[in-house]
Amino acid sequence: MNKYKIELLGINKRYNLNKIINLNINIYNVEVIDKKIYITILEKDYERIRHLKCRVVAFYGPKGIKKYIKTNYVILLAILFSIIVVFFLSNIILSVEINHSNKKLKNMILDDLKDYGITKYHFKVSYQRKEKIKKKILFKRRKRISYMEIMNSGTKYIVNIEERKDKKESTNKTPRHIVASDDALIVDIDASQGEIVKKVNDYVKRGDIIVSGIIHNKEKETSKVHSRGKVIGELWYKVTVVLPNTYVDEIVLNRKHKIISLKAFNKYLNIRKYKTSIIIKERVLYKNKILPLSINYVEEEKVKRIRKKYTDQKVKETAFKIATNKLKEQVGKDIIILEKQTLKKLEKDSKIEVDIFLKIQKDITEFIDIENVSLKAGDGDAKSNN
Repeated sequence: MNKYKIELLGINKRYNLNKIINLNINIYNVEVIDKKIYITILEKDYERIRHLKCRVVAFYGPKGIKKYIKTNYVILLAILFSIIVVFFLSNIILSVEINHSNKKLKNMILDDLKDYGITKYHFKVSYQRKEKIKKKILFKRRKRISYMEIMNSGTKYIVNIEERKDKKESTNKTPRHIVASDDALIVDIDASQGEIVKKVNDYVKRGDIIVSGIIHNKEKETSKVHSRGKVIGELWYKVTVVLPNTYVDEIVLNRKHKIISLKAFNKYLNIRKYKTSIIIKERVLYKNKILPLSINYVEEEKVKRIRKKYTDQKVKETAFKIATNKLKEQVGKDIIILEKQTLKKLEKDSKIEVDIFLKIQKDITEFIDIENVSLKAGDGDAKSNN
């Protein structure tokens, strides 16, 4: 609905205003500024008062918008172009960096990330999508890597990985020590071969010898053996979890829909039947080898999303779950959680930051070859010949 802002002209402005009122014309606004009178009326009513001394000073409604665009289209196009450029540059991936020294492993992870759309000149993925990709790669490469974290830094993704350490005992008989893989409190030592030099409840630092491969007779070093055994330690960690102050609760409504979708830069370009849905099945029908484009057969299920504010109990439960998963990804799946505590909770900038204390038990067994270590016939440590 178009409206006009009219300035009444002439000497008898108030007389003209009364005439307009007498014509039963709807006046939406009247302004008196420095002896000037302005009224707002409908476009159709303007024809009835054109014979009076007046002029149009502004337009409202669709006509006003069109006039504003026509008058300022150069500026508006420049602003629109700037927004598109900023959006494009802030959401595009310009580089993916893997923090690891093993080139073969780095290239393997880069290829996996590329398969899931995290590669140069593609759009960034959402946090939820990034976490799903991380879990898929960790599962796929579970024999090679034990930990993975994908961090967004500007237009770059930084990926931290840890290669899995194989703790299986060697089939050879090379002399070796059993040492601590982490700083920990020893809770159990089960050694079938070697000389135990630490005891339960001793605190050890990473690299400390727990079961020595050098056998002593009083003070004399008599022989070297292939130490066998397992050491369990107690460790402490502090994990910081950052949560938004609200979360989305999804309720599945058991309504499914199948579509053919064009996927570009990890975005589905189709008119979806449901505004809120989750993809439960997906099959690639065609994939472009050069451009990040594909045609997919997608099955989606309708969900109802309700945004809720975190309660203290929900914050604690969610933070414990995230902290535990983070620790298992970093340390290993076979850890035992002994104790969980909330150390600190801080709310700022629409986020909740929670520090979680975790006490765990894990296998801290690690081996060091001592084949090149010479025996000494007296006090002092054995030293390497190298």
